[in-house]
Amino acid sequence: MKFVLLLFFLPLPVSGWCQNYILPYGEYMDTTMQINPKCHQVYPVFYYQVKTKYPVSTMTLLADVKTFMQMRGSKYAGTGYITLRFLVDCEGIIHKIRVLQTDDNYQSYRFDKKLVNDLNDYIHTLDRWEKGLSAYQLENVNYIAYLSFKIKNGEVVNVIH
Repeated sequence: MKFVLLLFFLPLPVSGWCQNYILPYGEYMDTTMQINPKCHQVYPVFYYQVKTKYPVSTMTLLADVKTFMQMRGSKYAGTGYITLRFLVDCEGIIHKIRVLQTDDNYQSYRFDKKLVNDLNDYIHTLDRWEKGLSAYQLENVNYIAYLSFKIKNGEVVNVIH
């Protein structure tokens, strides 16, 4: 009995599991956010307002995401773009992810949920986001960033950031 109770309370890995809300104006994942008291709470700014982006080249990101997806061992389908738009808090932690999906003609499209979840898991491995940035005389601002993945026949062929 003690063993059963212990298993019940053990934290389980939830990789690939996140909240998903589909609304008329977009799809959102991982929308819960612990408000960080160290960060400025007024409003987020965009990555270009704080003159930053992820400090790795596009080719490096592409190689990394391809390796990550191969390690997942899943087969995916579809051609188009998946853009993950998210908030990076002042400590470099990703929150409030919005998912935008289009086909290769930029028409609304829905990729397999497993592909979207795996890309979501991938962006959570990125830990070099700039921290403690200032903008508009505000210290420790949160900023909005994005990564777009070009998908061809279920394979990531380009990353736009």
